[in-house]
Amino acid sequence: MLTDAKIKSLKIEDGKRHADRDGLVLEIRPSGKKVLIFRFQWEKRPQTITLSNYPSLSLAEARVIASSHHS
Repeated sequence: MLTDAKIKSLKIEDGKRHADRDGLVLEIRPSGKKVLIFRFQWEKRPQTITLSNYPSLSLAEARVIASSHHS
């Protein structure tokens, strides 16, 4: 599970994704930008929605969004 401290310590790793819970994932882009995305399935097909850059959207806010759409 991700924490703010862990996210801040992560270095640039091209395309590296770090899973949290309820489909919430942190992706580190080649530019070093940290992006919170939500992954889920719709009609048995994988879908991805980019929520926002971190820390523009907090981890707590992203978890609320992910959990509300996960159920």
